Amino acid sequence: PYQESLRPGAPHKAEEILRDLKYVIARFKPTKIFLSHPADHNSDHIALYLFTLVATWDLNTRLTPSLHPYLTHFKRWPTPRGYKPASLLRPPKIYRYLIPWEESRLTQRYTATKLLAIKHHRSQYRPSHRYLRSFVRKNELFGRPPVVLLKPDSKAYALTANRTQFVTQLPEHLTTQLGSRFVGVEEEFMQLNSETLTATIKLSKPFSKNVGLSLYLFGYRQGRPFANMPKINLRFSYRRFRIFDKNQALDRGDLRIRQRPLKLTAQIPLKTLGNPQILLTGARTSFGRVPLDWISWRTLVVSK
Repeated sequence: PYQESLRPGAPHKAEEILRDLKYVIARFKPTKIFLSHPADHNSDHIALYLFTLVATWDLNTRLTPSLHPYLTHFKRWPTPRGYKPASLLRPPKIYRYLIPWEESRLTQRYTATKLLAIKHHRSQYRPSHRYLRSFVRKNELFGRPPVVLLKPDSKAYALTANRTQFVTQLPEHLTTQLGSRFVGVEEEFMQLNSETLTATIKLSKPFSKNVGLSLYLFGYRQGRPFANMPKINLRFSYRRFRIFDKNQALDRGDLRIRQRPLKLTAQIPLKTLGNPQILLTGARTSFGRVPLDWISWRTLVVSK
């Protein structure tokens, strides 16, 4: 709908977004790319992060820019809220030590320029000015979760720090009624065996009706179009489990599931994931279509 876009009228599809990103990156040849964060709670921001990763992998033989993700949407962050140009922007406590953060200090001139730029987002600034002004601080923060190397038959790798205390704080968008349905992810583990990936998730409390968890596993393999790789979504819910690939329901096949009140385990054959070299994985709990808790997307290198 935007005539100033790169290709006005292009289909709003994953393949087209990836095509445009690869075109821009290959043409501009950046050495640094600043992009949205894998722990962001906005699905569009997560999609941009994932597509940018795939674009750089596809162009890896020609370009190797460094990536600098910045966080925007996150539960009860940043604090304190409001215009605080003399204060520091600090990472959310849950990711303070899990992610290696880099910081750039800003002069007063640059903070003033940043505020002006934020005000130009008129459609967003009017209803959310206090929130947006919270990002005008004397520093910028960038950070990316480390890439995880999964080795066969090694011990399970913890993708999260223990989140037990974190999940006691409810997201701001939840009403009191929805808050009573809240189920958070306390821990997540991945383990690679010879032909299977085992995912284990620990919950803060059992699912109630209409509450569930989606575990996403997107495979990448050099030389195979990303669009043709499986996009697996394992959906756990109250007394039910389903598996989808690109929103198409699949039979369980060789998938093995164990669902207990506070612990979910799935053994997924690597062939179901397209025998990937790299896996992109994230998870979230929800009540119907309302998100409850999010787990940052991670990059897993599958070593054989």
